[in-house]
Amino acid sequence: MSTRNFRAIEATFRESPAIAKQQVLASVLNAIASNTLSTLPQHFTEDIELHIHGFPELDGAWHGCDAVVKALANNFGKVTDQVPQIETVIEQGDNIAMLINETGILNQRKYNVRVTVWFTFEGSRIERVEEFAHLVFC
Repeated sequence: MSTRNFRAIEATFRESPAIAKQQVLASVLNAIASNTLSTLPQHFTEDIELHIHGFPELDGAWHGCDAVVKALANNFGKVTDQVPQIETVIEQGDNIAMLINETGILNQRKYNVRVTVWFTFEGSRIERVEEFAHLVFC
C-alpha cells in the first residue's frame, strides 16, 4: 500500500471556517488518503466530470460518478510517497480553487508538481474537477 501524507491538507481545512464545501473536500481528501474510495460517490453528483491536464501519466477526462471513482483509484494507485501541501485555497460562489505543491513517486521516479485544482459544486456535491499541473521529474 502506498503512503500518503495529507496532514497539511487536513490542517488547512480544520483551521478554516466550517463551510460545507470545505468539509466535503476534506472528506474527499481523507477518503483518498485512507484508500477508502468507495465513500466518494456520496460527495459527487451522478454526472461529475474530472479533467486532468499536464501530468501525462494521469491525464484524461472522465464523466459520470463510476468513471471518475475508477479513474481516481487508477491514478492514485500509480503514485506512492505522495505529500501534497496546499499553498492557497480560494472560495467563491460554487467554486473552490486550490494551489498545491506535491512530491511523490510515480513509476519509480521522484516528482514535484504544482497543481491548480478547480472544484465546482452543485449544492454540497462536487460536479466538476479541473486539474492543471506543471510536472517536473527529479
